[in-house]
Amino acid sequence: MTRVGVVGCGDVAFKTYLPALAGEFRQWAELTAVCSKGRDEVALAMEKFRAPAGYTDYRKFLREADIDLVVILTPLLTH
Repeated sequence: MTRVGVVGCGDVAFKTYLPALAGEFRQWAELTAVCSKGRDEVALAMEKFRAPAGYTDYRKFLREADIDLVVILTPLLTH
């Protein structure tokens, strides 16, 4: 099972990636952490998609989160 972390909890994450990780891809991937600038977005993603960890600082996310793979869903210029 691949442990996945998502950076960027905006519209694209909530409409496509997080539902897929919580649904159709559950047999291959486990959502273990989310990270976004806004505390409200992080809290909602954790609650709605059952992410066990949430961060508002990507450096802390990268240091501490139990992840094998990161999905970057931030605005294009921040990649």
